[in-house]
Formats: sequence, C-alpha cells, structure tokens
Amino acid sequence: MKDMYLREMQKKFRNPDVTLDGAERASVPLIEAKTLWFNTGTLCNIECANCYIESSPKNDSLVYISPDEVSEYLDQIKERKWATNEIAFTGGEPFLNPYMIEIARRCLDRNYKVLILTNAMLPMMRKSIKNGLLDLQSKYSKNFVKVPEGLQPRAAFGFMTKAVVNFLPNQIKEIFINACEEAGNYLNNLTKD
Repeated sequence: MKDMYLREMQKKFRNPDVTLDGAERASVPLIEAKTLWFNTGTLCNIECANCYIESSPKNDSLVYISPDEVSEYLDQIKERKWATNEIAFTGGEPFLNPYMIEIARRCLDRNYKVLILTNAMLPMMRKSIKNGLLDLQSKYSKNFVKVPEGLQPRAAFGFMTKAVVNFLPNQIKEIFINACEEAGNYLNNLTKD
C-alpha cells in the first residue's frame, strides 16, 4: 500500500460528500469514539501474506508516529470531551517504533487503557524495550495481569507468551490471554499425529 501522490489524492478526495464520479460518498457519523487507533509505522520484522498494510522489514512508507503527535490527539480527546477510554496501536510492528514505550507511558499516565497489537517476537526482546516494559510494570504494578493457572506456553508460541504476559497491565486487554490459550490449543492440535 503505497502513499498516493498528492495530486491524485487531492483530485480523488476533493469533496467530502461526493465521490469523483459524482456519487454520494458513504459516511458514518461519529457518535462516540471509545477506542482511538494509531498506526505506529509500516516496518515489521516479519511479512504476513494477508497484512492489511503490506508491512515488512523493507516497507517504511509510513513513518513512525512520535510521542508528541500522539499527545496532540490525547489533548484533543480531552478538549472535545470524547468518551474515549482506550488507545490502541497497530503497525507494522509497534515495538519497532523507537518511541513505543514513551507513547504507551503517555497514554497510561492519562489513565487510558492501552492495546498494542504486536507479534511479540524479537523486537520485544531488545534490551531497551524490555527495560521500558519493566519500567512501565513497576510504575503501574497494581494494574498488571497475572498469568492464569493452567496457561502453559507451548512450543514456539511459548516464546511469545513468556515475552508478553509479564508486561500486560490490566489496562492492556485481557483478550491476549484468551488468544494465547486458543493459539496454544491450535498449535497442540497441529502437532498431534
């Protein structure tokens, strides 16, 4: 997914209510935005066939979002009195963004829930990321999720589970643990004869 050239974009999106061919443009009114999503950049340590934005180790078409840019949006949420209670991040791989820890810290400091969609592989194993996550854990320790009894990391998936679960505040979705169990069960079924 490459950025459009400015002229093409200006031509295509000239009118917010009418398409280029004159048809009424579809729209959905904003009633409330409970979750605000950010794309942290298109670089990723892996390349998935079905990635919606064609993230890869070579795709740097979308630059990393900065902590100050995120803070500007957080300020707008407050000024507009939106009911937003969760800030979510996707990519690319969010933990390749060198600012991800600071971005998460700014959101947590403002008492937002934080959801980070990560493949939880090697980028999370970098010393700076691990230390940053440990720092967040110490600051928000009362909000961290304990690994449920019976959740046994499995095979290669276990590497990801161990990397992530210790750093998940309650403010970061418990859905991750359910996904771990489901994916672990799926992997177990794949390895059965």
